Amino acid sequence: MAVRLEEALSAAAEHDRFYGAVLLARDGEVVLRKAYGPIDEAGTRATTGQPYNVGSVGKLFTMALVLERVEDGTLSLDDTIARHLPNSGLPGAQDITIRQLLSHSSGYGDYFSHPDYTLEQRTLDDFLDLVRTSKVEFAPGKGFAYSNSAFWVLAAILEATDAQDRDWQTIFAEDVFDRAGMEVREFQPDMEYAARPKGFALRPDGTVETTFDDPRPGPDGGWYTGVDDMLAFDRGLGHGFWFGTALREESERPLTYFPSLGADVGLVWEIYDENGRTYVTKGGTTTGGGAELVNFRHGKANYTLVMLSNLENAPLNIFRDVLAYALGDEGASLPGPAPLVAFYRAATQSRLPGASELKAWAERHGVTVRPMPMLMAANALRKKENYDAARSLLDLTLTEYPDNAVAKQLLAALPE
Repeated sequence: MAVRLEEALSAAAEHDRFYGAVLLARDGEVVLRKAYGPIDEAGTRATTGQPYNVGSVGKLFTMALVLERVEDGTLSLDDTIARHLPNSGLPGAQDITIRQLLSHSSGYGDYFSHPDYTLEQRTLDDFLDLVRTSKVEFAPGKGFAYSNSAFWVLAAILEATDAQDRDWQTIFAEDVFDRAGMEVREFQPDMEYAARPKGFALRPDGTVETTFDDPRPGPDGGWYTGVDDMLAFDRGLGHGFWFGTALREESERPLTYFPSLGADVGLVWEIYDENGRTYVTKGGTTTGGGAELVNFRHGKANYTLVMLSNLENAPLNIFRDVLAYALGDEGASLPGPAPLVAFYRAATQSRLPGASELKAWAERHGVTVRPMPMLMAANALRKKENYDAARSLLDLTLTEYPDNAVAKQLLAALPE
């Protein structure tokens, strides 16, 4: 498996589909550790010890702390915000529960889209102010909206219920990073650090550009660390450093659905059922990178895959393809050109296949058909004001995925 995974990752790197570091462990023991691609414009090669931005994978650190307090009885998953923050002024505080905050079903949106959001915001109060002045998008528990805002509220609850009266940064440092034996760095997005890799993005037209606009470290993610450190955290989860088996199973129980990923969502975890196995994962995406922590069972062993990257969204887009090849799934092949690029080029050249021809077209071009790259390509066409091509691609997406809400929204927003 490790040999085939390395082959798949090398092929992905050759097509500019993955830069970064990868680690595969079998029952906690490392069987593959390797780095790919550059970390700067000069072409300096990546190393396995390089720290990368884990993005929203860092939400697992918040989950660990919250569930530790559920385990010891300090909190309950069905506690409302108001129970622990009685005078918060947060919308919906009387009704929104900790379970809903962890599963993106609270109705809170994303502070990144708030008109007052800036890179100058640093403190917990700064982010709570953004939440206070945002609307709740739906009744708690009645929908799904990926919410970075919710995790700042959880940080406030952690501070309010901390027996030692510590701030959230100290809680994370002492109760997650030190306990797991991790080295974690706090790089701010608007400051230069020599140890931080340059960010890259594969554009729909096939070019690779440098980019940098990743988020600050916080309870919603944005910490920098390495693949061995993430394995140390995963081992801590497996050994019950924060909570036991019952809460681990509860955290992996599907509660809602993430349409653009095609994944179920539990308490932070994203869950894919594919090719007869279940991937329990958490992905992180940033403008200049990405990360994925994946747990799955194969044969009689438990496997952990860590992928950290300085290429935008790369681990999320590629991890299932490289695992399918590594595990010998029927029909799996070495990664070819990025589906994002293949769909974008076909749409711009009026060469998109019909619905009945999509499977054959995908096999011929070495492309895996999934909603995310199709939606990303369509959105890029929309931004280029190539509305006819965007409409054709969205029509094809909805033929293949008729219930995809994001495709419906994009299509409805296109001008006639």
